[in-house]
Amino acid sequence: MSQTHRINRNNTTVTTLPDGTRVVVLHKTPVVTAHADGRVTFCTGGWFTATTRTRINQVCSEWGIPWRVGFTKAANAARNYVTGEVREFVGDSLTV
Repeated sequence: MSQTHRINRNNTTVTTLPDGTRVVVLHKTPVVTAHADGRVTFCTGGWFTATTRTRINQVCSEWGIPWRVGFTKAANAARNYVTGEVREFVGDSLTV
């Protein structure tokens, strides 16, 4: 079983833009964008695989983002583990 608390660096890069936005890219897909204004965008690039979900959840855990992604009622969704709020992906992305 893989660890889920730190970002796995295999096939993954982390970039900080000049405005403070941080972007995590898995292969060629920006799976997490932590915007400088506090918003966070999750993007699967159409690949909602176990690896994509794990990488997004690793980023959230390491960066203190209170959201985790997974399946809810056969839909791709994110759950805020602090408030219990659930939001479904629209297409292949979700901004919280």
